[in-house]
Amino acid sequence: MGKAIFDRHEAALGRNQDNEVKQVDGAVSLAPYERLVEVTTPGEGSYTITLPYLSQCPGAVFALCAINTGGGEVAIADRDDGIADLAVGDNLSAANDYVFLLNVAGLKWIVLEEVTT
Repeated sequence: MGKAIFDRHEAALGRNQDNEVKQVDGAVSLAPYERLVEVTTPGEGSYTITLPYLSQCPGAVFALCAINTGGGEVAIADRDDGIADLAVGDNLSAANDYVFLLNVAGLKWIVLEEVTT
């Protein structure tokens, strides 16, 4: 028998307990449990990956990594629900560009590390 789930955040985590990688190749809004993301950049143009609401995943770390150099760009956006705007230095545009983000107590996103070109 599994352990008891006490809140909705634990329930969301349980849905992705195997750390499945989310494959993204177009505009998407991430679910709170989609924390490991491989991004295919477009051949041209751009699209946006929108993070979950801060209140849905306090303390979570998200990792987004580009797996190709397609010519286009992928922006990462928050939902303007925190005490400060998300400040990613640049869009994902080349293979191995990445961003690690931390949700600080459901109040704001901070960039832990990024390599964007």
